[in-house]
Amino acid sequence: MSPKRQIVNHELDSSYAYQQFGFVQVSSAALAAHQQLYLDITIHTGGYLYTYVANESNVSASTSVYFDDFNIIHTRNTSTLQVVQTTDYYPFGLAMAAQSYQKQSTLDNDYKFNGIEEQDEFDLNIYAAFYRNLDPSLGRWWQIDPKSEEYHSWTPYNSMGDNPIGIMDPLGDEWLDKVKDKAKATKISNDLDLANATLVRDNAKLQKRIGRAEQKGNQDKAEKLTMSQVNNNISIIINDNSKNNLVKMEASNVKFTFNLSSSGSGGQTRLDNKIGAVVIEAIESSLGNMVHEVQHGADIGTGKNRMPIFGGMPSLSTDEEERYEKRGYMAQVAADRSSMPSSNLDKTPRNPRGVTGPYVGGIDDGKTYPRIYRKYKKIRSKIS
Repeated sequence: MSPKRQIVNHELDSSYAYQQFGFVQVSSAALAAHQQLYLDITIHTGGYLYTYVANESNVSASTSVYFDDFNIIHTRNTSTLQVVQTTDYYPFGLAMAAQSYQKQSTLDNDYKFNGIEEQDEFDLNIYAAFYRNLDPSLGRWWQIDPKSEEYHSWTPYNSMGDNPIGIMDPLGDEWLDKVKDKAKATKISNDLDLANATLVRDNAKLQKRIGRAEQKGNQDKAEKLTMSQVNNNISIIINDNSKNNLVKMEASNVKFTFNLSSSGSGGQTRLDNKIGAVVIEAIESSLGNMVHEVQHGADIGTGKNRMPIFGGMPSLSTDEEERYEKRGYMAQVAADRSSMPSSNLDKTPRNPRGVTGPYVGGIDDGKTYPRIYRKYKKIRSKIS
């Protein structure tokens, strides 16, 4: 018969709420020799572990059990990564103390809700944004909106349009509307579907022309038309990738927001340090220009391009800048070939395979990408 002795674990969170229970019992083998007991548990949240040995049987000479060399060993899941702080919030940023955790002996992270610095001195418990202070218990700003004329239908003390789930205001002056950004991304994705539908119809027409050319024995024409089909298929694949880029941006740890204009000659993807987000600036009427900048955004979100994070294009080598821009223009021509700018170093491409380094360098007579322009002008000078 096994002695009723065991090692017992009770896990509690930081608010002493019960989390899990476990035990391991001494077996009858311990009556004849030493027995090693161990109990592995996984801790999912910060809190307390209450561990003890228990004796639930009558003590007698034949069933006496002695515990020795009792240890608790903490093993991290990884040697480098660990959760040091978690914070759950009520809608306007008031922390849920019972649901939050901070590891002991770690530095405080004061930049919390919407990335705004928390001020807890003198028990103020407010968020000090760049322009004004947010009271999370009221869901209101303490000062009036510096851009109140843009939100004239709201009180100047209003916080995030009473929609803190869909809207951010990290500076305290202007809303970053996640709902609108999502709607813009959806619109771009739908327009890419329409572009692909056009390419599919074009391929069907090409297939008929290929059949007629083959019937007439005009193999050269049939091969050219087949190559046009191949180029269309490449464009369809790239357009699908552009749709996936929008998904990558939404899932990325990097914050993105769209700033689309009704006119202009181009766009840019830049880091706005004030709002802590990557801004996608593009022409709303040009699907090609938008997906070009979306490609750059996806490169940033997935770590393929470090340019905006480190403060500007000089952080890239000339070859890196060339690859970065070629990906953007390949996405652009796949979505809308009519949106492609001209170049004085190469002909304007009509499909992704036509996007070359010289083409990129020669856009706007080399003024847009001067380093790439100088690279290919130097190569041409050597050839000539």
